[in-house]
Amino acid sequence: MELQYFLTNINIYVVLLAAFAAAILEIDNYFVGMTLVSQPIFAGALIGFIFNGDIYTGVLMGAIVQLLWINAPPVGAYVPPSASAIAMSATVLASSMGQQIQADTKTPVLMFALISAAGIGYFVGLMDVWNRKFNTKIMHLFEDKIKAGRQSFVSMIQAAAITAKLLRDFLVYAVVFTVGVYLANAIYITLPDQIIDAFGYAFWAMPALGIAVVFDMFRTKTGEALFAAVFALTYVIFSFRKPDVFLFLAAVLTASVFVVYNSVWGKKGKIG
Repeated sequence: MELQYFLTNINIYVVLLAAFAAAILEIDNYFVGMTLVSQPIFAGALIGFIFNGDIYTGVLMGAIVQLLWINAPPVGAYVPPSASAIAMSATVLASSMGQQIQADTKTPVLMFALISAAGIGYFVGLMDVWNRKFNTKIMHLFEDKIKAGRQSFVSMIQAAAITAKLLRDFLVYAVVFTVGVYLANAIYITLPDQIIDAFGYAFWAMPALGIAVVFDMFRTKTGEALFAAVFALTYVIFSFRKPDVFLFLAAVLTASVFVVYNSVWGKKGKIG
């Protein structure tokens, strides 16, 4: 598929809307609001719905990313890769590639999209470092005026910082959702069958790896029993009926409630 043909056959308005929504969610991540709507499982579902009406892939990729990167909060000067960027990019890549690549199973496509999106997430995290340096330069530029009591410049600096991040993220996502999708398709079809098979096996290990991360992060004696019970119950349910996205989301949220109650609320009650 030629790049020119691919770009002329995409819905540019949908791409721009999805890129703008992704940029807004990135602002929620670190700058304004902190409403947690930017968490991977919700960000993936939203962008999947906007881009291809594919909520299923968004929730699936978002849930896996949520588990894998749950233990990577920003601490001090360290800026981790953007888990939201990974979830949103993986959703768009997987959904688009799934429609264009004919295969017996889509799991290798999902794994390839996740790997590709991880690099995008690290790049977006690096851009936040650049944003911090840019914000520092703006602050120094108007430092004398602020010291003189002209506090309106504080709002101007904040507005400039937010606008710069919004525009930068918007441009990055617009490129990823267009050229990035094309490149992902072009690269995937050149991969040997052995690599594609390996991607398929690796994808099935991702939820287990993510659960191991959560388990290690919130491990307590009571939590171990609760975690095992929820995991076993979910496995039994999925064994007797075809999994659907809403059941999968309910299982993730239920496990999260148990873990948070035991690790956070329970401890607060004991301290009180």
